[in-house]
Amino acid sequence: MNDVSLWQNEIQFPVKNIWDSLNIFYISDIHLEFHIEGFETIKKRSLPPAIRKLVIDIFGENKDRAKRGYFDYIIIDGDIADDIAIVDIFFSCLNKEIPSMEKVLYVLGNHELSAYSTRQECYEQYMKLSAKHGIHLLINDGFMKYDYIDKRSVPKCLIFGGTGFSKYNEMYNTTNLCYSKDLINNRDEEIKESEIFYSIYKKYLLKAKKCTCR
Repeated sequence: MNDVSLWQNEIQFPVKNIWDSLNIFYISDIHLEFHIEGFETIKKRSLPPAIRKLVIDIFGENKDRAKRGYFDYIIIDGDIADDIAIVDIFFSCLNKEIPSMEKVLYVLGNHELSAYSTRQECYEQYMKLSAKHGIHLLINDGFMKYDYIDKRSVPKCLIFGGTGFSKYNEMYNTTNLCYSKDLINNRDEEIKESEIFYSIYKKYLLKAKKCTCR
């Protein structure tokens, strides 16, 4: 199971009143463990080559673009792997395929959370890992890119990220998905997390609108 089967779609997002557009590479739910044959028994020294091949496969026909810095941002939206050590190797391999890790925006998924007793413990460990690799970890946080036009700062884009959780999903949530132990079968806490996510998201939207209306 070494192949990575991906649905890829390239979309240009025009940015109103800005002279250019953004090129964004987006992927979610990589689940490295499922794509490495014999993952449970493979020796640790064999993991980096296997993961690097998968990183190259993920970019597919865009691998040359990625190497020369074509993408303004590379967004990885959760569930790279269950084990932070595997995620660490993944980012080390990714660093060899792109010119700058500063372009990487990362959001945690429920599988990253599943290895920890509390979500706060998970956040702390992944913040350390993100700092090590120089990437942006978004935990109910926004990343805003500005341009300067007519001597004033104008937002070029706002990217907001957070786990979000499953307040509105009655089928898939903490009652039947893997999460940190403090969230398992705890719908009240999950709903509260979703509401926190959405309230911060609305604040960022308001901030972006105020910037564009100046």
